[in-house]
Amino acid sequence: MISIQLPPEPGSFRTTVCDPGLYALSQLGQNPDDPPRNEQLWKTSHTSITGKTRRSLDYWTRARDELCAGYNRRCVYSCFIIEPVRDVNGKIINTEHSIDHFTPKSLAPSRRAFEWNNLRWCWDIINYKKDDNVIAIDPISLSDNLFELELETNGDWIVVPSRGLNPNLKIQVQDTIDMLGLNSIRAVVIRRNQYADEFMRNPNGYTDPEMDAIQPFIFRELRRQGLT
Repeated sequence: MISIQLPPEPGSFRTTVCDPGLYALSQLGQNPDDPPRNEQLWKTSHTSITGKTRRSLDYWTRARDELCAGYNRRCVYSCFIIEPVRDVNGKIINTEHSIDHFTPKSLAPSRRAFEWNNLRWCWDIINYKKDDNVIAIDPISLSDNLFELELETNGDWIVVPSRGLNPNLKIQVQDTIDMLGLNSIRAVVIRRNQYADEFMRNPNGYTDPEMDAIQPFIFRELRRQGLT
C-alpha cells in the first residue's frame, strides 16, 4: 500500500449520486445522520428522484467510471490495476473491480454511502475480505514508510509493517494487512509474486516510469532492497 491522493470530486457527483441517494433515504424514512437500520436498506425498492422504481440504493455505482479514472484504475489497497472489461457496446462484462466504502456503510451515518471522500476503487476479492471491518490505515492519509515487502522462504512476497515503527502503529499496520487479506488471499500473493519476479528477471526490460506505473509499491520496494 502506498499513499494515494483523493481525486477531486466530479462536478456531476452531487446530482447523480449524492442528491438521489439522500432523496431515497428520505423516501424510506431513514435519517441520513444515523447508521442504516438494517443491511436490507440498501436493497430496498423505492421511487427515485426521477419518479422511476429502483430496486436498490446503490447510486454510488453511477460514479464507477469517475472512480476508476480518479484512482488511475488502481486498487487503493493492493496497488494492482483493476480496470473494468467492457464489450463492444460498452457494457461491463468483468466484475473484478469493486467500489469500497472506506468507512463501512453499515456502521457510518447512512449519508456517507453517497459521499465521494468515502469511496475507494478496489479489487473485489479484497473488498469482500474487508467486509464491514474498520481498517486503521487509509491510503488517502498514508505515509509511504508504513508497509514493506518481505520474501518468505517459500518464495512468496508478503506485505509487512515497516521496520522501526512504534508498537502501537505496528499493530495497526498488521491489522490492516490482515483485514484486507493482503497475505492471506492467494490470488493477491500470486499476482504480487508474478510482478516481482518479472521486474527482477527483466531489470532492463522496463523503464523506471513503466515499472512505477505498472505496480508502484512492488517496484519501489524492490528498488529499496537493491533488487532492480
